Amino acid sequence: MVATVKGGIGQDMRIVIADPNATVILFKAMLACDVAYGFSAALIKLSVLAFYWRIFPTSTVRWGCYILAAITIMTTISFQVVNFLLCRPLEAYWYLGMRDLPGTTCINASACFFLNALINCIIDLAILALPIRDVVRLQTTRRKKIGIITIFLFGGL
Repeated sequence: MVATVKGGIGQDMRIVIADPNATVILFKAMLACDVAYGFSAALIKLSVLAFYWRIFPTSTVRWGCYILAAITIMTTISFQVVNFLLCRPLEAYWYLGMRDLPGTTCINASACFFLNALINCIIDLAILALPIRDVVRLQTTRRKKIGIITIFLFGGL
């Protein structure tokens, strides 16, 4: 809420950057949202994997759950570390004038966010595909199998 009112969310970026106070609030809010999103997305993925682990007792799904959970945890930790290393010192992330000072370094945040999104999409697709093999092997009609797979896929939306 503060970022919307004081930080200029929803306004033209040229207007926001013209006001240094709004820029500071906006970039602090963006960092906080990135951190919160990273942890919440990871917890959602881990809860889906725990659900799969419980309803599919096969070793293939269980190993898939372990592997995808480990990958999810590792990528979450690594991207959370990157969030706090976007600029050295971190204040340069929201005080844009500091970025030109000697000793200040910033990495390409857009590239990091794109890579994070790409890796998360790949993990999401792997999580969605994990139970398909076991559902196909169920002793039921093709129509019911398609319905079950569709329910799992809609759950991924």
